[in-house]
Amino acid sequence: MVVTLASQINGCSFCIDLARAMAVREHLGMEKFNILSEYQTNPLFSDRERVALTYVEEVTRHKHVSDDTFEGLRKHFSEREIVEITWLNAVENYYNLINIPLEIESDGFCAIAQARAAA
Repeated sequence: MVVTLASQINGCSFCIDLARAMAVREHLGMEKFNILSEYQTNPLFSDRERVALTYVEEVTRHKHVSDDTFEGLRKHFSEREIVEITWLNAVENYYNLINIPLEIESDGFCAIAQARAAA
């Protein structure tokens, strides 16, 4: 979900589609992905998910995070996990910066993955 949120914020339809296809492939379910923009208030999201998504949103939008956000992250994640979340977000923002200016759009990967999963 963290990479999908970064791509939503940046408006990278290719990356959103690819991330959703991977979620379908891994049988993660699409319910949370469909309401990802509501992560702060929707009760389907755990506190752990909320703090990770808040961190990703702040880094993606502002390139830094508040002390409160980082402290919340430390309560729910190990140092290794924080590095992994940070790395995933950085790589996703990099992909977004390639796809958006080159106007690389969705290829329908999610629809393909859903059709294969239903078969």
